[in-house]
Amino acid sequence: MQIDSLQAEVKRPDFSAVVDEQALLGMVLLDNRRYHEIAHLLRPEDFGCEAHRRLWDAIGKLVRNGYRADPLALRITFRAHSRAFPEGDPALYLVRLVTFAVWIEYRPIRTYALCIKKPAPQDRVIDVLVRYRNA
Repeated sequence: MQIDSLQAEVKRPDFSAVVDEQALLGMVLLDNRRYHEIAHLLRPEDFGCEAHRRLWDAIGKLVRNGYRADPLALRITFRAHSRAFPEGDPALYLVRLVTFAVWIEYRPIRTYALCIKKPAPQDRVIDVLVRYRNA
């Protein structure tokens, strides 16, 4: 198996990672002040799901510029990117994230951020193999 295909296979998010990402994004959409609690911990590339990477980036841009990052504002931002979202409609997915956050919030937001940030052991192995191949 090629290292590139192995890396792509390992990078696919598993269910628990997606749940953590959904919970964190939903919490930030509910209360944008939470973004500032964890923004220093996460970058868009830390998210396993492409839609979540795009959302985290857009939320950051809005909040850092003093705007409210809520489902309505993000729906306008992502109107043309419906294929990137699981439901096909960004508005439905954003509402689902907020609903999910209300339902699942049983851990501090920092805990979710650290779960998302923490590289899986196989990611570290893949990174070593890629560095070795490129050396």
